Amino acid sequence: MQRLLLVGLMMVELFTDIPSVQAADVTTLCCEYLVNPMGIGSDTRLHYLRKTLKLADKPVTKARLYITALGLYEVNLNGKRIGDSVFAPDWTDYGKRVRYQVYDVTPMLRKSDNVLAGLVGPGWFCGHTWLGVNHYGKVQALLAQMEVIYADGTGFKKLLIRPTPPALSKVEGGAGIDWVKASYDSINGKIATSWKTEANTCSLDVTIPPNTTASVYVPTKDAAGVTGSGKPATKAKGVKFLRLEAGAAMYAVGSGTYRFESTLPGTGK
Repeated sequence: MQRLLLVGLMMVELFTDIPSVQAADVTTLCCEYLVNPMGIGSDTRLHYLRKTLKLADKPVTKARLYITALGLYEVNLNGKRIGDSVFAPDWTDYGKRVRYQVYDVTPMLRKSDNVLAGLVGPGWFCGHTWLGVNHYGKVQALLAQMEVIYADGTGFKKLLIRPTPPALSKVEGGAGIDWVKASYDSINGKIATSWKTEANTCSLDVTIPPNTTASVYVPTKDAAGVTGSGKPATKAKGVKFLRLEAGAAMYAVGSGTYRFESTLPGTGK
């Protein structure tokens, strides 16, 4: 599988858990900030993101687009609009959840380069509503993720699982996320992950299907304090410590079910 991302602003880590499983060959196509330059009031502008997606030169079996936004969005692939909603991703209580949509875009792909373009506006997130102005935040966001599965069956052999602790998932004027649960039925079996934070600790549960390996990032300030399935992670069966990177301990795991517990970076003991 090839996974391609079109990212607008600060929500990259927050939304990697929708779903939280990523393929190892992730290609980040665009990562930029859409910030209200005045720092006050409501950002009522429409922001346009456009990127060219380069696919492997082989037949495609399935292509799906996962997309969400803080605000309202419209998205096009190769000049053709995807979906028909005018209020996507629909209203929600942004302090608790963010809705997302999934589209089958297989017929819309072409052998040459594919162009994915997104338009995002303030909507209920930071526009003028019955709740007031900037009720949930001031910064608009758009995340679009395309998953492509090729006819030769390649994909889902290597996974990347990287949860985001609350300290990193907060948005300006908004609330953090303290739990996430997601699963995906891959060609090798179910991939599942969930994490929850409480006080200064994080618990992460991961299920990796047969014939698959994964790199798992466990948010922590101290790799030595991470436990795996009730024992030090370095001694847990099927778990190999790789390195400490950007506030997380990285482990290599094989097929199976694992539970990690850690102390979040930037917190107490």
